[in-house]
Amino acid sequence: MKIAFMGAVGNNMYVMARAAHAAGFDILFVRDLDEPHVISQPFWQDVACRVPSEALDERDLTQVRYIETELGWSPPAWLVEPVRGRQLAMAHRDILGQVGFAVVAARHPLWSDTLGRLREADVILACGATASLLAWASGRPYILRPHGGDIRLAARLERGDSPSQRARLAWVAWLLRRAFQAASAIVTQDPYLMGGHIGDTTSVAANVPVERLPRPVRLAERLPLRERRRRLELLLGDVAPAVGDGVPVVAVPSRLDFGIKGQHRLLEAVAAIGPGRVHLVLTGWGSDLGLAQQLVAELNIKEDVTFLPFVLSKPLLYELFSSSDLAVDQFKFGTYGAAAPEAMGQSCPVLMHVDTLGFRRRQWVPPPVLEARTTEEIASVLAAETVASLDERAPLAFEWARDHHSPEVMVASLRRILTRHIEGGSGGTPA
Repeated sequence: MKIAFMGAVGNNMYVMARAAHAAGFDILFVRDLDEPHVISQPFWQDVACRVPSEALDERDLTQVRYIETELGWSPPAWLVEPVRGRQLAMAHRDILGQVGFAVVAARHPLWSDTLGRLREADVILACGATASLLAWASGRPYILRPHGGDIRLAARLERGDSPSQRARLAWVAWLLRRAFQAASAIVTQDPYLMGGHIGDTTSVAANVPVERLPRPVRLAERLPLRERRRRLELLLGDVAPAVGDGVPVVAVPSRLDFGIKGQHRLLEAVAAIGPGRVHLVLTGWGSDLGLAQQLVAELNIKEDVTFLPFVLSKPLLYELFSSSDLAVDQFKFGTYGAAAPEAMGQSCPVLMHVDTLGFRRRQWVPPPVLEARTTEEIASVLAAETVASLDERAPLAFEWARDHHSPEVMVASLRRILTRHIEGGSGGTPA
C-alpha cells in the first residue's frame, strides 16, 4: 500500500511522512505550494537555522526557495513537488461557480499536477483546507487530520468580514464539510477536533470515525542544570539571558498571539510574583509582538524577559527545550499542538491549560502538565516551582511523550488506523 501525505500547515504531514518512511512504509510526500510560509516548509524540520523574526511576516515562495538554497537543503527522495501548468482563466474564483470542485482542480494550473501525484497512491493522508479538498477530489480513499482553520471553516465558525468574503467562505465551507464527511477517518491528537473555545466542530465529523494519531517528536532525557545553562548560552549567543542557577528559565516558543495563546496572562503573572523569580525567553514574532513588548515595559519586567530577534527552526527549538527548565504552551484552548509534546519529549515540563475531561471522554491520556489558565493560577504555579522541583517533574513529562508521541507510537497508530479503516473499508470519492 502506497500512502501519499500532503499538507504544509505546521509540517504535521511532513514529520509523519518522515517517521512512516523510516519505518518502511511506501510513501510519497506531495508538497503544498499554496502555503509558502517559512515555518511550514520541510527544511524547517530538517535544518538547524535562525531566521530573522521579520521574515516570518512574509508568505513568499521566492523567499522560501532562497532560504533553501542558502542552507543547502535537499529534499528527500520521497518528496515530490507539483509542477505548475499553463495558467488558465479557471482558477480560485471559479470555485464560486456551479462547477464541481474536481473539475476545477483538474484545470487549476497547480492543482492538476497535484491531483496526479496524489492518485499515484492507494490512500491519502491530508492536513489543511487545500490538501483536504484535493484528497476528496482525487477519488482515492483518504484520511484527514484537521489543523484548525480547515475544520472550523467547515463548521461555519469562520465567516469572513465582507459580503464577497462571506460568500466565498460559505462555498468553501460547504465543500470542506463534504470532504470531511466523505473521509474514511479523521485523525487528531485533539479531543475537541480543533474547535477549542471558538465553538463545536464535532458535528462536521458526526458519522466519521475519529482516531488518535499523534505527531511524533524527538526524545531526550533531562540534562544536568549546568549543561542546560551552557547549551542555552551556545544556542542564543549574545541574547542569552544571564540568570542564576536558582532562577528557572522558561521557554515560550509559540507565536505571540494573545487571542489564541494567552501569553499576556503569563506576562501579568510574572509581574505579580515579583522581580527575579523566573526568566522568560519569548519568540520574537507574532501578531501581538508589539503589544507584548509594550506590556513588558508597562509591567516593569524587562529584566525578567528576553525577546528573541530571530526564530529557531525545529532542530534548534528542540535545543531550546532541552536547555530550559520549563516551557509554556497556551492558556486558552484546553488542548495542545506541537510545542507541548516536543518540550516534554526533551524532558522539559510544560505550563499550560489542558481540559482533561475532553481527553478522558475519548479514553485518551492527557499530558501531565502544570495546569493553569488564569493569571492568578499561572502566578501561583510560577511562585511555587523551583529549578529543583521542575527537575523532579522532568521524568514524568519524558515518559508521557515517549509513551504517546514517539515515532514508534505514531507508526503503530498509523498501522492500526489503515488496517481498520482502509484495508477493511472504503470511502473518499466525491459525491
